Amino acid sequence: MKKLLCVLFLLFSILAFSQQAKIDSLSIEFHKATQDTIKARLLSEIGVTLYSTNIKEGKRMNDSLLSFTTKMQNKYYAQGLRMQGTYSLIDRDYENSEKNYLKALQLSIELGDLKLQSALFGNLGTLFGWQEQREKAIGFYEKSINLNDSLGFEKNNIRPCINIAITLSQFNKLEDANGYLIKALEIAEKHNSDQLTYLYNEIANNYLRSEIYDKSEEYLNKALPIAEKLEDNIAMGRISNSLGYLYETRDEDWNKTLIYYEKALKYHKLSGHTLSIIDAYGNCGTQYRRLGNYIKSEAYFKQALSLASEKKSIDKIITSNLNLSELYAKRKNTRQAILYLNTANELIGSESKITYRNHFFRLGNLFAENNSYKVAYENMRSFAVLSDSLYKENNLNKISEVEAKYQTEKKEKENLQLRTENVEQELATANANRLKLIFAIGLLGALLALGIFAFYYRKNKKQKEVIESLQKELHHRVKNNLSIIDTFIEVAKEEFEDDKFTHKLTELQNRIDSINEVHLQLYQSDDITNVNIKKYVAKLSRNVQDSFNNQEIRIHVNVPSNINLDPNKSFPLGLIINEFLTNSFKHAFDEKEGEVRIAVSETNSNLELVLSDNGKGLPKNFDIQTSESFGLRIMKLLSEQLDGSFDLQSNDGVNLTIQFPK
Repeated sequence: MKKLLCVLFLLFSILAFSQQAKIDSLSIEFHKATQDTIKARLLSEIGVTLYSTNIKEGKRMNDSLLSFTTKMQNKYYAQGLRMQGTYSLIDRDYENSEKNYLKALQLSIELGDLKLQSALFGNLGTLFGWQEQREKAIGFYEKSINLNDSLGFEKNNIRPCINIAITLSQFNKLEDANGYLIKALEIAEKHNSDQLTYLYNEIANNYLRSEIYDKSEEYLNKALPIAEKLEDNIAMGRISNSLGYLYETRDEDWNKTLIYYEKALKYHKLSGHTLSIIDAYGNCGTQYRRLGNYIKSEAYFKQALSLASEKKSIDKIITSNLNLSELYAKRKNTRQAILYLNTANELIGSESKITYRNHFFRLGNLFAENNSYKVAYENMRSFAVLSDSLYKENNLNKISEVEAKYQTEKKEKENLQLRTENVEQELATANANRLKLIFAIGLLGALLALGIFAFYYRKNKKQKEVIESLQKELHHRVKNNLSIIDTFIEVAKEEFEDDKFTHKLTELQNRIDSINEVHLQLYQSDDITNVNIKKYVAKLSRNVQDSFNNQEIRIHVNVPSNINLDPNKSFPLGLIINEFLTNSFKHAFDEKEGEVRIAVSETNSNLELVLSDNGKGLPKNFDIQTSESFGLRIMKLLSEQLDGSFDLQSNDGVNLTIQFPK
């Protein structure tokens, strides 16, 4: 025992310089304590504190707690077993995790410690949830909630409620999940709990899944200052990761995305959560690949693969191999790309293959660009089969009801209390009967009016929802049909060895993509009547640049994010931009570096599109009326379809200005 205390004294001396003030304070108390029970309690508190800041040191402290309390067999020894189970769970050692949890549960039952039993029920729920035994997981979470309710420990129900919501979301039971999130939010705000950071983060993630990005960002910005105040590295890592994913999917801003993924990596390293570190390396590697920094991308992906192999985490090993395959395909190193792809395929089971369907889609595109059409076809076919097997979410707006339901419930309680006070005041007056009659008549009229209003509101709302649903389905089907046509063209390209034919077919595919992107935006957006021009132009630019695979030509897009356009005008606008970009890439630069600029501006009731390049310009004595250029003739006709002007100039390159009514 004395030898152990000496070791602990040395450990505390180190922690005093490296950990937060709370640990220093607990360390001082430990040195002053004379009773073994008090020392055990302090060791337990220090271990729990370290869990959220430094997992490696937390493990060491928990080992010391177990050694110190082995002979005591008290609640602190049970707490040590519980933490040992948690550390095993983090390492994906499910067998030892369950063994330690059950051993701790048995001891807590013998000691009659109901609070610890409740916590262990929650831990067992998490253990089975990680193993995708979701119904069993929910059963243990509900045991924890019921026990907390019987003990009056309402505050302890926050975490189980969040975990049940996460599990139900995986079942696509969004409405039920929302109910648990509402309950958790009520309890957390009532008790000003430090669990608010995890709750806000999970609500934000649900909004992210439904692409309700502004609400997601709002809740993440609520969660971050709480986590920073608590110096909770695990929470800060998760929040930074969610913000990175938000800017990646909503804004496609790879630089900003990288900043938050790097922050997530830093916090996960501080907490020592290895699996989260692996994910963070993969996320950073993806952004470096998108930014063209292939050396750094490769280093991050290989670091992720090394850690995943060390931890024997099959899903992380698969993801890392697929990431490296995409990277090498992007670098046109087909041999290495296929090598990593085959390694991943050997590990992927038929049931879990659907998890990686987006990798197959991206790899199909990349192999096609490298003219490896057989491998491209196999990956595209895998993506198509897996996508068809997915079911659609039938109500994305259910997630957004979390906040609305909670706020409504609070207002109803406030209104109920206010009405009660009004009634008491009325009963105290001398003319109670007359006032009650007037009140009853007024209330009846209000209820009648409200009922009529509610009936027509629900009727109109339902009709609107049906129409929007049908319109979205129409856009979805058109999009799918265009994708099928695109696939037929891709297959047809394999029949021609002459680059002239394949280039023409690629140009045709780009025109189809410009039309397809409008249908895609309308299908995915809540607003089925408008297309966001900035997002549309950015996608068109990437498509053309990818099809020519010329990184020496840069495209600069200057389009305000608030400009939206009717689909009927989006189609010709997209085709004009596509034709101009194609002509510039083909004819303007003679395989030299150059710039193409796209600008859209809004003036009163008109929009102005300016397209320009700094290439060699138009031929001398050029006349568009007699020109045989198919692309220019298309642009002229499409500008007339927009009821717009068409001003084509050749001055230090080509400059095209089109003004048309919105």
